[in-house]
Amino acid sequence: MNREERAVALAGLTFFMFGLSILLSDGSFVVPFPLNEFALLVVSFLFMIWHPKKGALPYLYFGSALAGVLGSLVFWETVMSMPDLAAFYEDYTVIDLARLTQAVLLVVTMIIFFGSYREWYFKMFVVAAVALYGYGFVVFHPNFMLLSFIVLMVLNILKPTRKPFYLMWVLYFLLFGMQWVSVNFA
Repeated sequence: MNREERAVALAGLTFFMFGLSILLSDGSFVVPFPLNEFALLVVSFLFMIWHPKKGALPYLYFGSALAGVLGSLVFWETVMSMPDLAAFYEDYTVIDLARLTQAVLLVVTMIIFFGSYREWYFKMFVVAAVALYGYGFVVFHPNFMLLSFIVLMVLNILKPTRKPFYLMWVLYFLLFGMQWVSVNFA
């Protein structure tokens, strides 16, 4: 197992073990999914440090994760005082722009993966993943976003391209899959 696989596995296992400990003590599987964006930021930062000359992908993943943290309510509740936070929440412009930036950067990474495949059927599945993610983002339906991560993960397991960056789709699936389980079965 190389260092990229270890980083993804460690992030996924950390959240899984947290959920498992809650399951054993309270009877429901709950992971700290508001911290997903922070885990993605750490892992994408590691990928960026390890592969600075591998094109735009490490920077796109890092930019997407950074925008995700800036779009996270947990981040703003941590860094701002209560009076400032109340005024900040009256206008969600920063949070909305950060989430939109995150989505755009993720779509750009999907398009880069689209260009990596030569077979038309792989390209068709990437287009389907982009459409699913876009639809899920616009109507804010996380099931479609999770489904797009599943499609990208399976495609990259069947035919890995852009090594080791395809592992980020595995991490997205793990984190958002555990979030989906926590929300739907808690």
